[in-house]
Amino acid sequence: MARLQGLTEKNGWKKEVHARTSLGPRYHDIALPKSRQAKEYKTGRVGPEALRQLEKDRYLMARGWVISWVLAPNVVLDPRVQAEMDRLRARYPKAFQIERVTHEQFRQAIALGKQIAKERAQRERDDELAKTLDQTKRKELEEKKRQLAKDVAEQNRRIAEARQGNQALELQALKEAQARMSKTLEEIRTQERAQAQATLNALGLSKAQAEEMAKTLEANREAQRKDVVKGLEAFGHVVQSEERARAEEQKVREERARAMEQAERTRQEQQRAFAARGMSELAQHLDLMRGVAPPGVTLPGMAPAPEAVRGRAAELARQRERGMNRER
Repeated sequence: MARLQGLTEKNGWKKEVHARTSLGPRYHDIALPKSRQAKEYKTGRVGPEALRQLEKDRYLMARGWVISWVLAPNVVLDPRVQAEMDRLRARYPKAFQIERVTHEQFRQAIALGKQIAKERAQRERDDELAKTLDQTKRKELEEKKRQLAKDVAEQNRRIAEARQGNQALELQALKEAQARMSKTLEEIRTQERAQAQATLNALGLSKAQAEEMAKTLEANREAQRKDVVKGLEAFGHVVQSEERARAEEQKVREERARAMEQAERTRQEQQRAFAARGMSELAQHLDLMRGVAPPGVTLPGMAPAPEAVRGRAAELARQRERGMNRER
């Protein structure tokens, strides 16, 4: 009924408000404490126990309160209650008011009450569902964190085994794994921040307090996963080291190819020059040199000179050693 009359919390009205009296606290159905206004709603039979309420209302009205008793169409008042209400109305004609609800108003109030109850039940179901979803999300987040830690450790273990066995690493697979795990870590951080913010909002902290608490919580989370972060960083250093080594190898191959092209052009020029001078034996000798690599150049399909193999192996070893040192 109060909502039908527009008496809502938005307008300052509060439910089950108590006021102090010499007879003990008086609880009204709704009240506007600042304005000293209160309403008592009655439906059905009202027995002599209501006399105590009227006594307390008398005390409050003598001190400036305005109190209304709102009676439903089906209300049946005990004669003693009716008599006391009549006396109060005569004694406090402006402060004590009796409002009688019409059948139509009562019907509307009942319908509105049912709607409010339905909405409340739906909110409770929504809250319960939200709580369940939140718990599910938290479990999923914890599982994602455990899986990431497992994946990082497993990937670094495979890299260590491959290096011990002098096995080549699949660079593309490493890069994809690093990108995937880095993305997962950022997703975890984002979800953790959102959950922490929701918790802080519920605590009712000031903005400064919430920001300080958020920083502390994030620092604690990062400290707990320092091994995962360190492992992922080590994995990243391996990928970078391999990329540099592969790029250097490609650069050397291209330089050697250019050197071979230049050597072949020079050989052909010399061969033509010797042939033009009638020096056929020298020309034939140069023809036999076709496809022979000059010093420091390795042709595809041909084994390089031993000194070149040793020098290149030493250089690659130094590059990878520098990468491993950065991981440490």
